[in-house]
Amino acid sequence: MRKEPAASSSSSSSSVQPTTRFGARSVLAAFALLLVAVPFVLVLLLVEDKWPPLLRADAGARDSLHGYAVAHAGFVRAMQLISDSGSGVAWMGVLAVVVFWLLWRRLPRLALFVVITGLGSSLLNTVAKASVHRLRPVLTNPVAHEPGLSFPSGHAQAAIVGYSILLLVVLPVMHGASLRLGIALA
Repeated sequence: MRKEPAASSSSSSSSVQPTTRFGARSVLAAFALLLVAVPFVLVLLLVEDKWPPLLRADAGARDSLHGYAVAHAGFVRAMQLISDSGSGVAWMGVLAVVVFWLLWRRLPRLALFVVITGLGSSLLNTVAKASVHRLRPVLTNPVAHEPGLSFPSGHAQAAIVGYSILLLVVLPVMHGASLRLGIALA
């Protein structure tokens, strides 16, 4: 008779465990978002305010990198490859594969989380760019031409959100050193 309650309690705890794990991952995601959002908002306010030290640092980095890029075609090709691999289109492809894999594994809630997070991130970036309306720098002898506004960086946001989604999806199957490595790489 004692085995029966233990069996039902273990079956009820196993049915609660995925929800608990999802809750823990959601808290981790919210904490990670906070760690990213606070510095982003501070930089956003400084950009909007046209804070002179930030403008000087931005101009110095732009001019130094542009000068180096003009003199090194291989650097430009490498940066273009990195840029293309981290583009929103590339991340849409990666996340689409993840969604199909999750649906194949019969995890529709997690697949929906990936879709909503990916699309929400893109929408948030579009709204933020329209709000800030910071034009791309005009350079003599540009090495690349990109459309749209420059801040916030769509590539940086796509990477942060994409790697965070990947980490949250695979976190439950990672343990020990692979878990620490995955977190560090993301």
